[in-house]
Amino acid sequence: MQMIENELFNRCKTTLKKTSYDKENKEYMTDSTFEVICFDDVKKKFSADLEFKEIPKSNDALVVSKKGYCFIEFKNKRFNFKDNKLDNKDIYELWLKNYDSMLIFSNITGVGVDFICKNMDYILVYSEEKTPSLSKFAEGLSKRGGMKFNKFNLKLDKFENLCFREVFTYSKQEFEKEFVSKFERS
Repeated sequence: MQMIENELFNRCKTTLKKTSYDKENKEYMTDSTFEVICFDDVKKKFSADLEFKEIPKSNDALVVSKKGYCFIEFKNKRFNFKDNKLDNKDIYELWLKNYDSMLIFSNITGVGVDFICKNMDYILVYSEEKTPSLSKFAEGLSKRGGMKFNKFNLKLDKFENLCFREVFTYSKQEFEKEFVSKFERS
């Protein structure tokens, strides 16, 4: 897989830990120090000279590896529910961050959606302490059947194959086990 070199990305390198910082709660969602691109900084620098009526939204981190790219969004908050369904406002915010991040990435790199769809994954990392998993039983059944479990009905699975290669929703603990530990070993 061909990696895209970009000066703006190079200027926005930091650690995964720093991109996971929650200013409101004054805590990190991971202690991992491997290098990533702070996509919030990329968005700020990209938007600085452009006159947007509304500043675009962005995911927190962009990981670059031999396997491709991965956007990561950290959510250290309690998701809002109405009638046992996730509030559409939370869903809309995540969708908007994905669409805006994809457009910024495409604009900076010159690649199209087809490239992103084949070479980029998306991970949402949430705080299980603030939003406990709604159904451990259903999640267990899904894993036994070899299927992904759509936590909180975030409707993020609609992005798989449409916008990203794969989409994952992990608690902080799952993220450390399923992503960080594997990435740090590779």
